[in-house]
Amino acid sequence: HYGMGLQNGGYKGCSIDGYWSENTGADGIDIKDNGSVSRAFQLNNIFVFNFGQLDEPANPWAGVDVMSLAPQVYNVFVSDFGARGQQGACVRIKQGPIGDMVSRGTGGAWANVFNITAIQNKFNPDVPDVVALHIKAPHVNYGNVVAYGDGGKIGTGVHVEERYCQGTNVQVAHAKEGYYTSTASGPSGRVYGDADACTIVGLTVLDTLNPVRLDRKYQKLLHVTLKGCPVGLSSGGQH
Repeated sequence: HYGMGLQNGGYKGCSIDGYWSENTGADGIDIKDNGSVSRAFQLNNIFVFNFGQLDEPANPWAGVDVMSLAPQVYNVFVSDFGARGQQGACVRIKQGPIGDMVSRGTGGAWANVFNITAIQNKFNPDVPDVVALHIKAPHVNYGNVVAYGDGGKIGTGVHVEERYCQGTNVQVAHAKEGYYTSTASGPSGRVYGDADACTIVGLTVLDTLNPVRLDRKYQKLLHVTLKGCPVGLSSGGQH
């Protein structure tokens, strides 16, 4: 079902350097804090292939699913995923229990998520709702993200649902959406307002239906290149 599941919470100094997962029903690797406990997990050199092959309508799968305070995630390669089930993600970053306002982590505790490559997909012939990098946590630095929708295409390259998330060097090709900021898709307690201090520097989107979708205010973008996209920016559903 999972390649690896560490979900009891309270792990201290958990560091995984070098991990390979292949042919799993749901997640390639799933690491979660329990209750309001948060520790800074460290993941490096993670490879996940052929995951998300079970129908899980209530629990969308992810190649790498991390719920932690300020995780450090580097060098992740994910491909061949998601023939069934709901929207999933190649890499999902969450912070504290969904809907819990108390354990959201503030005070300069930043996650770092860098060198993420997601390639989709030899299974699903239609455009799925798979997100290459799904950020459901505040205070995230991310960069060097490549999302390439080979064959089945990718739903969204980078989807940000929180505040204070800073990105650099994001490249998306052959997707439904390139870069998307929104309010929460989960319980109502996750609606955390506008995209304050959400910035992205260096965004390149190729052959993508909706390359930049901004459904929250105060988003900042710099050095944006769009090619082969039928529209430019859209905001609140309007192009």
